[in-house]
Amino acid sequence: MERRQYALDFKKQVVLKYRKGVFGYKRLAHEFGLTRDLVRSWCLNPRLNMSTLMGNKKKKKKSDISKKEYENARAAAAFWETYAKMLEEEIAKQSKKKMKKAALIKCINNNSTLNKRSACRAAGISKTAYYHEKSDKKKEEDEYIIGLLKQLPTEILNKRGSKAKAKELYKRFRIVVNHKRIERICRENELLANNRRRKHPKGYYKQQKESQKEIPQNILNRDFDSDEPMKKLCSDVTYFKTTDGWLYLSAVLDLHRRKIVSYIMSKHNDEKLALDTIESLRETGELKGLLFHTDHGSIYFGIEFRKKIKEYGIVQSMSRRGNCWDNACMEHFFGTLKVESGYDECLNKKLMSYENTKKLIEDFINYYNNERIQKKS
Repeated sequence: MERRQYALDFKKQVVLKYRKGVFGYKRLAHEFGLTRDLVRSWCLNPRLNMSTLMGNKKKKKKSDISKKEYENARAAAAFWETYAKMLEEEIAKQSKKKMKKAALIKCINNNSTLNKRSACRAAGISKTAYYHEKSDKKKEEDEYIIGLLKQLPTEILNKRGSKAKAKELYKRFRIVVNHKRIERICRENELLANNRRRKHPKGYYKQQKESQKEIPQNILNRDFDSDEPMKKLCSDVTYFKTTDGWLYLSAVLDLHRRKIVSYIMSKHNDEKLALDTIESLRETGELKGLLFHTDHGSIYFGIEFRKKIKEYGIVQSMSRRGNCWDNACMEHFFGTLKVESGYDECLNKKLMSYENTKKLIEDFINYYNNERIQKKS
């Protein structure tokens, strides 16, 4: 049986009718006297679909294309004519880009019917740059604001910030100006207020960066078991509220028997507290090869503290930043201390003095090391 050949236009007609979404394969097959499978194969053929889409698109009118080309050519001719005149007259002794902007503005001002978008495209300048160059009103307003600012008293102009100046302008002259605009104008005209004193001494941030170099890694890595005493130690600082201010406790926990081997109390949480803690460890025995684990506290980044650590041959380990679980043993001890010593109850009822709080901590650490039942004991 011979296969029947169908014209391409006939196939397109079938596919186009299917693409309209009104008829299915069966109905089209019945209407055109074809089989369902043949209609389906035509509708799923990518080439037929593409040719149908291409043929269905409306062609642009030649008159529209020629009109656009004419407009662009007209704008280009007008611009380059103006630009050439300006070059001949040698009006501005400035950069090529600035001269192009000046020529564009003059060209558009002289030709009111000229399409601005086409003129900008012909000059190679963005439309935003054209409008920015054109607006002299903003400069006039800035000059007016500068005049008002200079009328303010010296103690306001030289010592107050942009927000205060904005309020003063409204109070004195009834003019509303955004404080960001005032800050820009003052910066451009050297009218900014004198800066306040540095929060930190000179060279502070440089010293901080140097101390952050070669940060110790998390060597302990949550391995809280130790076969020998004085091999793995954890340390941290906690604070207690008293009637005489804050009390800071720096404690060192031995992971072998879970005992506090050293502790120091102070009114200040500084590098000296960390140094005193290390010095107190020397009384317990040899420190060389000892693993000393802490969190990312600033007192453990001090230059003197790290020198002392190296001098005694101690291996320093640090938790990951913002991860309290890496130093969970110390966190657990501090929680136990505050609850079982009765500090939490005193905090809710009445604060104790510094000396009484100190004695409370000493008594509990003595009980914790010698009497309290430990799982590791």
